[in-house]
Amino acid sequence: MLVVITSTALGASGNFKTSDYIPEKFTDFQWKLNGSAKLSSSDDNSTTDEADPAPGVAYDMTERVSDSDSKNASLGSSMYYRYETVQRFLKTGCSLSLRYGRSSSQRSLSSSTPMKVEKVETDYSYSSFNGEFSSGVEAGQYIIRDFFVSTGVDLHYGYGETPNYRNDTYDYYRYLSGDYYRERETVGYWERKSDDRTIDIKFEITPGWGRLYEGRYASTALYMIEELRNEGLLNGNVSREHMLALCDIIYQYRLKHCVDMRLHRIEALNAVLSFLNDKGYTPEMGPYGAIC
Repeated sequence: MLVVITSTALGASGNFKTSDYIPEKFTDFQWKLNGSAKLSSSDDNSTTDEADPAPGVAYDMTERVSDSDSKNASLGSSMYYRYETVQRFLKTGCSLSLRYGRSSSQRSLSSSTPMKVEKVETDYSYSSFNGEFSSGVEAGQYIIRDFFVSTGVDLHYGYGETPNYRNDTYDYYRYLSGDYYRERETVGYWERKSDDRTIDIKFEITPGWGRLYEGRYASTALYMIEELRNEGLLNGNVSREHMLALCDIIYQYRLKHCVDMRLHRIEALNAVLSFLNDKGYTPEMGPYGAIC
């Protein structure tokens, strides 16, 4: 497998370009947790009566009853982590999912006439448990300029179990044969238990050429400076040294994890404006805007 990665400069402002600020390392961490539960039940009861045109001669009645109930629950979690420097990179992640289900059903069918009586009943119930775990690791090293070699290992483990699956049947048949009634009754059941496991391991070696740089920090700084200049709130040109410091502030706030994104964004904007104000590039900000 050959992977080619290219990078493109997003723009320039003065003597500072997007490619001028490339952090020495990039880190990213993400964790998700999800779950669900479902309960369902259904009932069906119907009766059909049929009478012969000659009253009192024949009578046919059919009754159907059905009742089912099911419960299902699932829980899952996934994690992703990335660590990348100019010379090497590491990406890893894993996911875990668990599912449990239980279901039961009862069905009966009865039919009767003056000549025969028939009744069939079927009951079944089962419970099941399933779990899956997946994990992967990819690591790479730049060897000569933009040429790199990476290795990856993926592991998948699955487990499924049905500890109880039972089916019960009952069949009753009564009919008139000559001057006598004959009866037949059958009772039976079968049950099953099963479990299965699967393990998959995949190993890859990937040579490639190119680099993917994180240019969003410098592009964000350039965008802010251009917007302040367009609004007439920028005093002079920002030096290259201060542009690099501004990019680093944006980079540090992007690395922070937060619960409330709104408060995090306000803190980051206050840090950027305070830096520009301390260096004399922007006027002092009051409650109603810039103080001229």
